[in-house]
Parts: sequence; structure tokens; C-alpha cells
Amino acid sequence: MTSSSLLGARVATEQDLDLLEALADVAHAEAYPTRGGRLLFDHDYGNEAASDRLQRALASATGGLWVGELDGVPVGYASAAIVDKGSVRVAMIDTLFVHPDARGVGVAAAMLEAVRAWAVEAQAEALESQVLPGNRDAKNFFERTGMITRQMRVSMELGES
Repeated sequence: MTSSSLLGARVATEQDLDLLEALADVAHAEAYPTRGGRLLFDHDYGNEAASDRLQRALASATGGLWVGELDGVPVGYASAAIVDKGSVRVAMIDTLFVHPDARGVGVAAAMLEAVRAWAVEAQAEALESQVLPGNRDAKNFFERTGMITRQMRVSMELGES
């Protein structure tokens, strides 16, 4: 928990999976129709069910799953994994999501701090994430925490010919 008893982040447990799956459904409904959302879910995630992604993150020896809470109620989640990229050990945040009704009060920052502490303990040299195009709130959030936009991924959907 953070210094406030109302706000915090903790490691997820098996008992959290149903609630986290419901949050993942909200995240999917929000992000899928946005620019890049369809390719994120259908290509990058391989159309894998949220329940499978969450279960894998919970069981991963090189990753983690966290719950963001407000007044003891889970309102967000984060998942990350350690990835060795060449000679650099990177903690890659796959998802950092807060329910729209609970945004702007520090839940995301609490989860990011929990992920950062885990990454330091795992001896990662860098912490990275991704942001869908046009999601300025997420980009600005990450930059306020000291992360920098280092690379932008571009793609073009091609219609059937």
C-alpha cells in the first residue's frame, strides 16, 4: 500500500482472477475500437482470451500481476514480464489499466511503483511499456513518471484485395 490507506497496489492472487478478467473486458472494450487497438488484441495478443493472459501472468516465473485498489476495492491491474533484449534486461509492462471511474487519483502510479520495485529486485536495467496512438493521457502519465518516449511503432491495416 502507499502512504494513503485508501490507495494502493498489491500482488494479485488466484482469487483476484475473476475480477481482473472483468477489468480486462472493460480495457478491451475501451481500447479495441481505437487506433491500433484491433491489431494490439488480434495480432500482438494473438486473439488470446484475457483470462488466459491473466492466468499466464499470474503463473509466470519471469513476470507478475498486480491489483490496483481504491478503498480496498480492486479498480485496476498491471502485468509485466522480464525480457532479455540483447544484452539488456528489460521489465516490459504489458498492461497497466485503471477503470475509467477510478482514474486521476493515483491508482496507476501506485501500480507503476509496485512494478518498478519488482523490476529493480529482478535486476532489470530498464522499464518499458507501450501506448496506443492517440492515448495522450497514458503517454503523459508515463512521461510524468520519468519514462521517455523512445520509439514509436507504426503500422497500416491493409484491406482485402
